Amino acid sequence: MKENRVAQNKEILHKTWKFQRIPHYNIGTWQI
Repeated sequence: MKENRVAQNKEILHKTWKFQRIPHYNIGTWQI
């Protein structure tokens, strides 16, 4: 279950990075 969760997070992160290539924005989202 833990590995699946990590894979899901990676997928979401990859999608977000693809849509908006702004590293600072991604970091801010992770902090929320």
